[in-house]
Amino acid sequence: MKRDSTWVSDAARLPYGLRGDAENLPVLYLDEAHTPADVKKAVQDFKTDDREARLDEERRLAYVALTRARRSLLASGYWWDAEARSARKPAPFLQEARNAGAEVPVWTDPGPSNPLEDQARTAQWPAKAPLGSRQAVFAEAAELVLSAPEPEREGPLARQWREEAELLLAERDERESGVVRLPRPARLSTSQLMAMRADEEGFAAERRRPMPQPPRPATQRGTEFHSWVEEFFGGGTLFDPVDLPGAADEAVDQADLERLKAAFRASAWAGRRIAAQEVPFVVEYEGTVVRGRIDAVFHRDGGGYDIVDWKTGRPPRGEAAEHAALQLRVYRKAWARLKGIDEAEVRTAFHYIAADHTWWPDV
Repeated sequence: MKRDSTWVSDAARLPYGLRGDAENLPVLYLDEAHTPADVKKAVQDFKTDDREARLDEERRLAYVALTRARRSLLASGYWWDAEARSARKPAPFLQEARNAGAEVPVWTDPGPSNPLEDQARTAQWPAKAPLGSRQAVFAEAAELVLSAPEPEREGPLARQWREEAELLLAERDERESGVVRLPRPARLSTSQLMAMRADEEGFAAERRRPMPQPPRPATQRGTEFHSWVEEFFGGGTLFDPVDLPGAADEAVDQADLERLKAAFRASAWAGRRIAAQEVPFVVEYEGTVVRGRIDAVFHRDGGGYDIVDWKTGRPPRGEAAEHAALQLRVYRKAWARLKGIDEAEVRTAFHYIAADHTWWPDV
């Protein structure tokens, strides 16, 4: 009997709790499993119960089969499956019938190897030469190249053939690799530029087949907070973010939002002299046209400007922090171009509202 895998080890199998006959199936008991060892034992016990349950089910089927014979009953089994590495074991019912004294005309030995492999039919593939009628001409040309003297192999024509062959082989490998290559976008938003730098393959896959993203309360919270900061410094929005279509699908914890507002009022930025906020820009950055919007720009005592980007989440670490700093480098270049000043006169920072922490990546 072949031991089929259970649903705990095979994702293709439906968990027993979802089946219509769940009441008659074994149960995986994890209520008392508090350690990995407990879970392992519970799974082993479940598999044992599952094997016994399947054996009982097969025994009922075997009973029906065995009791339907009127005069004589013939039973048979086999040792080997196609491409099997080891012989099967006899079905328990066949073994029980033999042990009970049933007549066994033939009971063969499995042998050391799979006899089906010795009987396998083989054939050449492809059945025809890949180049068809050009095969002979191609073979003759290849022989001429291989038999040519060394100096002639490095001649202009030979180099041209080699370069063309290398290009064709590279094209074939790329086609068979399954990797889809897209042309580098000529225009990107700041967030898209950061995503591309962080994971080019993932960014290309998303560009090739974009998928809608589920609503995120954190995104809506950031949108509402940015609108409030704009009003705090005397700006105004054309509409309230809560009036946007779909805003009801992204409920914001108002208590959390109020905590962010209180934290901002207590920060040093609340008392700074603002120069501009929500500044749209388009700038060329390392060969790519990038568009975006700067949260806020402040006058600096003694001259110059401080650009700050408000963050309602947690500060990034490691490689994520380096990718985040790219956003500020784009902002610095954009503001310097807009004002016609040197980039050295512009400092940039992220301010994490909840932690009241300002991070200056380049300071």
